[in-house]
Amino acid sequence: MTVTELLDLSKDLNQLCAQAEDIVNSVPQNDPSHERLLEHLRKLQSITQELNDCQERR
Repeated sequence: MTVTELLDLSKDLNQLCAQAEDIVNSVPQNDPSHERLLEHLRKLQSITQELNDCQERR
């Protein structure tokens, strides 16, 4: 993967994280799906952070 492709992917992932946060925040905390959505958001944020860390090392 080229640096440009990584940067584009990182940008897309950051946008997805923001959208996922909006979705999680719109679901009531007492909704059974809230915790699952939050778990997926955390995984997405973790992957995004790993990619950002890789970019910083380049």
